[in-house]
Amino acid sequence: MDAVRSAEQALADCPKPVIAMIRGMCVGGGIELALACDLRFASHNARFAIPPAKLGLVYSLSSTRRLIELVGLGAARDLLYSGRLFNGAEAQSIGLIERLFVDGEIEAETSQYARMLAERSQYSIRPAKRISAAIRDGASDQDDDIRRLRIGAFTGDDLKEGTRAFLEKRRPHFAWR
Repeated sequence: MDAVRSAEQALADCPKPVIAMIRGMCVGGGIELALACDLRFASHNARFAIPPAKLGLVYSLSSTRRLIELVGLGAARDLLYSGRLFNGAEAQSIGLIERLFVDGEIEAETSQYARMLAERSQYSIRPAKRISAAIRDGASDQDDDIRRLRIGAFTGDDLKEGTRAFLEKRRPHFAWR
């Protein structure tokens, strides 16, 4: 339990976007780790299950919360109560995964997506991750930290480069990493 919890926290706390690339079986602790990622991409051959009810175990509060946030209360209860195996198409339809790829294409597609994110403004992406986590945790108004991030974006080099690139019809080259 402690090892999975520690790994979940490290994934969730990473300031950069974390993408789970799921092929084959993703069961129990594997789903807990995937839930802690920002995005989940899976291949058509992926199979999922949350089996604690078949084993006499209990999913952690943090994993159960993440599951409910992604799939809703009813679908989460279905998966937690039944422990049933389900495929990637169902995982996508209930919101457990964001993207579903042909089996042989998942690595290339995930890598291409990660490269695209790396080319985007990290000054935008990292605060977006922090702000979405704050909202998930109950924030309803921006605090001083979020306000400083937003002001910094308006006065920062990434906005200048993004605007120049747009006007010059070229891809931006953001310096802040």
